[in-house]
Amino acid sequence: MSDSRAFAADLLSGRRKHLDDHVPMRGPARSPDVVLDETRVAIDELEALRASDPEKALRVLREQLQNKKLTDADLVEFIRVWRTAVDDPEAFENNVRSPTRGLGDWWDKLRAYLHAPSEADQADATKIGLMSANYKLPANPMGPGINPHERMLETLDPAWVPLLGAKIREGFWPKFLSAMPRHGASQFTYPAVGPDKKELAKGAPIDIALFADFGTGYYHSWAIAEQLATWAFPYAFHLGDVYYAGRQNEFDERFEAPLLQIIDKTRLFGLAENHELYFGGSHYLEYFKRLREAGNTDQEGSYFCVRFPDHQVIGIDVNWQGRQRFTDGELQKWLRARLAEAGHRTNILLSGSAPFDYGDPDARKLLEDVRPLIADGSIGLWFWGDDHYCALFDRKDDEVPFFGSCIGHAGYPGPRQTDSLASYKTYPLWFEDEPRFPRWTEMRQDMVNNGWCHARLQPGGGVDLVYVDWLSCKRAAISFTRNGARLERGQVETFDRETKPVRYSRS
Repeated sequence: MSDSRAFAADLLSGRRKHLDDHVPMRGPARSPDVVLDETRVAIDELEALRASDPEKALRVLREQLQNKKLTDADLVEFIRVWRTAVDDPEAFENNVRSPTRGLGDWWDKLRAYLHAPSEADQADATKIGLMSANYKLPANPMGPGINPHERMLETLDPAWVPLLGAKIREGFWPKFLSAMPRHGASQFTYPAVGPDKKELAKGAPIDIALFADFGTGYYHSWAIAEQLATWAFPYAFHLGDVYYAGRQNEFDERFEAPLLQIIDKTRLFGLAENHELYFGGSHYLEYFKRLREAGNTDQEGSYFCVRFPDHQVIGIDVNWQGRQRFTDGELQKWLRARLAEAGHRTNILLSGSAPFDYGDPDARKLLEDVRPLIADGSIGLWFWGDDHYCALFDRKDDEVPFFGSCIGHAGYPGPRQTDSLASYKTYPLWFEDEPRFPRWTEMRQDMVNNGWCHARLQPGGGVDLVYVDWLSCKRAAISFTRNGARLERGQVETFDRETKPVRYSRS
């Protein structure tokens, strides 16, 4: 038997993805005592919340584990399993290492999770080889190997458990967070420049990349990074989330490392979502400070406006002053000023969080916060992440005065969407319904197909969008043209990845 306290702490700190697999991470392992104490506090907080507000406790668990199907019975079992890990680590290790003992559904699922192969088995490796050949994946890809058995960040991942306390405390932000930098003389507004640092001239299309929820370290995130490196866009915008908690080693390994191959060619901007802020947000700020000092970004804070010849890309902070809210008067004034200065330009709004939820008939509070500022139709397109799917939504005047798109599928292993669902006052023009792996492989058909969005900013204010998946397949395309002060959409063109895949690559 191993040291049971160290075994439990390894699971809870993300240093062990599978039963006998240690994950190499930069820096020393934290003390088992510290990890187990953090976890005990989180479980205590969750249990206390269940006693006082069971509906809120279940909502916190569902949001943290990204599983809307969890029940109160699951919550009880979740607390029981992880209470054992911190109070009786030896019993915990015996239970997860041993054959099924009928201890409960969560124990059985956790055993299956921890006994998953740490690498692709022979049968799946054969399918992966065929897939790589069919979709022309790089012969020597960067990053980890493709393993369909990998379930990091999914419902049963133990490393979520110590973060439950941080999830519960989201409602008290900005308390617990580093001080948020605010605009000064620069107004956090920057002219778009080329590789020579001269302002981009009017009259030619400009390509930018949009992606979100990328910072996972998964093989599909690395594949997306390789595509972005090939395209060498002048600008790329990440809409937030570096997992698990925006710690230094997580930025190093899951964000900086895969994007290292693009930043010398591409100016990178990024928003802060909740996962950057679970550790206070300091490592997020430090990363972009280092990028700025190296000349690879202009970004000074957690919001920005990049001014192109015929477009503005405006990123707003919707977390630092309150989770998924935009109520800070100074930030509202800043956004109002940027929109007033747009002139002939098409405004593209970016946020980490969503104005409405897929399939929910009600708006989120964020939309109510922002709507008075954009009711005049001054926003042409609004992109967001945090929710782990991909869809393009139609504009509905007055209630939804913009075309919207969720692109929270660049890294996080979200559940696959199989139904086109009506949402608040609008309906998706297109949604990503393919699984992560092609259907013929029969691998991970339950998980969303990961990808990103290529936006081409056209002279005159039009925008062309192409949605691309991690296998470099085109999934959907649409063009928006500028008609006076408004964008008008064309028809969505969709692409069949299974029988007639269209490879999308500059090379």
